Amino acid sequence: MSEDSESAPDFPLCDTLILTAVSSELDALSQQCKQFGISFKKRHHPFLGSYYDLGLIGFENVIAVRSRSMGPLGYGGSAELASGFQRATGATSVIQLGMAFGMEESTQQIGDVLVSTEVIPYDHRHYRDALSENGYLVNYDSATRMNAAEKTVNALRQFRIEEPASDYNVYFGAILSGAAIVHSSAFRDELVRLVPAGNHRIVGGEMEGIGLLGVTKHPIWCVVKGISDFADANRDRIIEESREIACRNASHFLLSSMTSSNPVTAAEHS
Repeated sequence: MSEDSESAPDFPLCDTLILTAVSSELDALSQQCKQFGISFKKRHHPFLGSYYDLGLIGFENVIAVRSRSMGPLGYGGSAELASGFQRATGATSVIQLGMAFGMEESTQQIGDVLVSTEVIPYDHRHYRDALSENGYLVNYDSATRMNAAEKTVNALRQFRIEEPASDYNVYFGAILSGAAIVHSSAFRDELVRLVPAGNHRIVGGEMEGIGLLGVTKHPIWCVVKGISDFADANRDRIIEESREIACRNASHFLLSSMTSSNPVTAAEHS
């Protein structure tokens, strides 16, 4: 990926904003843009900082940005990044792209792609003293499921129905999101048991989606991520190889949809 950048003093035109959190996610997007013949020019804005111009894809001007830190919090986290760029550019669609953890090794595989119909902010929980002498109780009732952008989800779902051929599966459903780095299958399964039930099954989890919830009053965001691990003790052993597959497939799925009769972007203009 070229590090050459061009100065862009004006706020960039942007309809679709793609957010990434780590270098692996941005590198995979860059490589897939090359495969699809899509521009990927690094630019720098004096107030917004660095971003990548993907040019016009169908009806949409698209830019990509990488967070300065993993997760939703802190300087340059997904919350600040999404809010700042969306307000400056007027983006009508925000997509968090990259890698996530899966839920079921028996049915899911490394590299399968997850698309959020909902995000569950599991950090929204209450701790209360237990009735016994020691310990406390955790209540997740306030972890309200937040809907993703319906038009974007429906367009991605329709694209998958019409063009299902790929070497990975795509799962649509609720995605757990929070600031914790999860390498514990016990904690992962506890979240699934205790967060509020809903109509959409939980298909995975990650750290950045929660930062999108305050971008606008109405949901314009969606999380599209490939499975890199299953949030268990094996995570550190496999991640160096699995992250590349996860990020590549997530970028491939998104760009395939955007460049095939542009169902994702066309939905916003219908």
